[in-house]
Order: sequence, then structure tokens, then C-alpha cells
Amino acid sequence: MLFKENRQPIQQTYKEALTEFNRSLKLIVDIDLLKDYTSSKIKQVADVEQVYFFLLNNELNRFFINGRPQLDRELYFTLNDKLIFWLSSNETYLNLIKHPDITSFLSERENKILKKLKIKFIYPLRVMNQTRGMVFLTDKLKGSRFKNEEIDLLSALIDQASFAMENALLYQQQVDRLKRMYQADRMSIMGQLAAGAAHEIRNPLTSIRSTIQFLKRDIIDPEKEQLVDNLIGEVDRINEIIQGLLSFSRPNLPQIETIDLDSIIQQTIQLISNTANKKGIELIYNKNTELNFIEADPGQLKQVFLNILINSIQAIDNKGEVNISIEDNESTRSVSHAIEEEIYIVISDSGAGIDSDNIDKIFDPFYTTKSDGTGLGLSISYGIINRHGGDIKIKSKIGEGTAVIISLPITPK
Repeated sequence: MLFKENRQPIQQTYKEALTEFNRSLKLIVDIDLLKDYTSSKIKQVADVEQVYFFLLNNELNRFFINGRPQLDRELYFTLNDKLIFWLSSNETYLNLIKHPDITSFLSERENKILKKLKIKFIYPLRVMNQTRGMVFLTDKLKGSRFKNEEIDLLSALIDQASFAMENALLYQQQVDRLKRMYQADRMSIMGQLAAGAAHEIRNPLTSIRSTIQFLKRDIIDPEKEQLVDNLIGEVDRINEIIQGLLSFSRPNLPQIETIDLDSIIQQTIQLISNTANKKGIELIYNKNTELNFIEADPGQLKQVFLNILINSIQAIDNKGEVNISIEDNESTRSVSHAIEEEIYIVISDSGAGIDSDNIDKIFDPFYTTKSDGTGLGLSISYGIINRHGGDIKIKSKIGEGTAVIISLPITPK
């Protein structure tokens, strides 16, 4: 055991402490477990109140807490921020207690984040001469001063953690890539099965509905007539499911045209705003890009955004927030209308979150946690984004809400 339970370091040599920490890091490949383990050791070394990990999100090229967009849309750093420049140039930690004057070099937004989180130390997570993340430390629990040996040990521990986190992130990216390949194959097979089933069910269903309507003309009893109406309603509901199956299995190709993405999203928000207001849910929209126009099918994208927003609203029991934003990839912002340039739509909610065991099933046809759901909305949305040459990912954690990240090419691939 590296440290005592009372969070005070035992009398080990500097080398032994680092060796034990490094040995434990090699056994952890899950990025969340790795952050938790590193955070607990940092707290044991320095007895700090809070530890924040700002990790680089490769899709958005921004540093977010735990690498995920937060409900507070201001909690992020970009690759062009002055704090990143300072850490990359100096290749060392930043002690804001000893050098508070450095904050005058930072932007107003950066200083606002540091002040809000009460940050005192910032350690860069550097791999191959690149800043891949940052570890932010607050004050000590008892308000005591940081000792020099604590600062040096923290620097060494975080340097080792940098490589472990990079490996964990690469491992997670490979797992995600394999999952997407598996998802695409599975969707293709299920689409073929759905097409056959829908065709076989629809023909007799049409006959059933016609027969019920014919027999209804001879019914005089109001109660029996109501029962027949209910029966027709259920037949119509089955027909809606079949129509969804056909949409999933025989999707319409996108009718590509130049569209104003900002306008499409605002129209969708307007459609869903009344439903959100009834539950006391605030819809917050931010456009964090100068890009306006992309090549896409407006009707299909509106269907995708509507499906996701409905799910976000339904995930919140009573009052909360749904944040919608358009982001661009900072590294490609200077490239005008490049084929590889992408734009991102991020929809995050303050709901209960999704269990990790269910994340892989979320795009499966017929998978739903709602009693009145068909389980086809996200499956169809996945197909639409895929046919646009884009991607759709879901990041979620129980108790922290869910974020849906949609990437779309500016021009079709």
C-alpha cells in the first residue's frame, strides 16, 4: 500500500513511492478508474480539497473536465488559449500561489474558470511534447502551505500518470472504433430482417383493419363501439411501428442542399420548447462557431435533432437543463471549406444518465427504456447521420447526465 488511510505519506523513499505508483498504473486501462486512482493519490500526497482533470476531446479539440462537454458551457479550454501556450512553452507546472501575476497574461474567460474552481496549482499532462490535458489542484483542506517535497512528488506522479492516461485514451479509442464497426454490421443485418418482417406483417394488418371497420357498421352498443375504436387505434399503432421499421430498413437517401444549420436547430428547439416548458426544463442554445452553412438534408437533420431533444427532455424527471451547441474543430477552423472539415452539434442534459451496460445498446432497433417507446428513433437517427458521412456518439454517466455529440462534414464525403 502506497499511503496510509489517514492520507499522510508513510516513510518511503522517493524512488519507492514512484515505483509503487507506476506499478499500479500499469494495471489500469479504464480512463475513469485511472483518473479516480490518480486523484486519490494526489489528495493523499497534498491533502487538497479538489482535483480536476481537463482532458483533450479529440472531436472538438477542446479541453473539458474528464474530456466531456459539461452543462456549464464555459468550462473548457482551447488549444489556442494562453494557459495552454504557457504550459507548453515552459514545460512545467504553474504555481498560482507563488506566481499570481501570470493570471494577467491569461484571457478573461480563462481567469473566470480558474477563479470559479479556486485553482492554485496546474500540472500539464504532456506526452510526446504535446499537452494532452491538465490537472488542476485547489487549496489544501486545512489551509496549510504546500511543501516543496509535496510539489516535487506531485510533479513526478503526474508525469507518470500522463503516459498511463494517454495509453488508456488510445485503448478507449480503439475499443470505440471496433464498437462502431460492430454496430454498422449489426444494423445492416437487422435492417434486412426488419424489411422482411415489415412486409409480411403489413399485408394481413391491412386486411384486419378493413374487416374491423366493416363490422363496426353493425354495432349499436356504444360500449362495444368504443372497444372497436380502441382496437382500430392499436392496429394503427402497429402500423406506425411497421412504418418505422421500413424507414429503418429502407432509408431515403439524403437530398443534399446548402442549409443554414443554425436555423435548422432553432426551428427544432421551437418545436420542442412547449414540451420542455411543461416540465420546467430550460433549453439553452449556443452557437460557438463562425460557420453557418453545410451541405445536408434539412428534413432528415431536423428529424435527428428532434429525436435526441425528445430523449433528453424525457430523461429529466422534473426541472433541469438541456444544452444545445454548435461547435467547430479548432484545428481546422482556418481551412476554408476543406473536405475533411467537420462541424459538431452537442446536446447534453442534466438527466439521470445511462448505465454503462446499456450504452452499447442505445442505437439497437427496439431497444428502449420507455413503456410507450418503439426503440427506433435513435436507430433511424444513427443511420441518417451515417449516410451524411458523419458520426454520432453518446457519453453518459449515472448521476451526471448524457451528452450526444454529432459530427457532420461541411461538404458530403
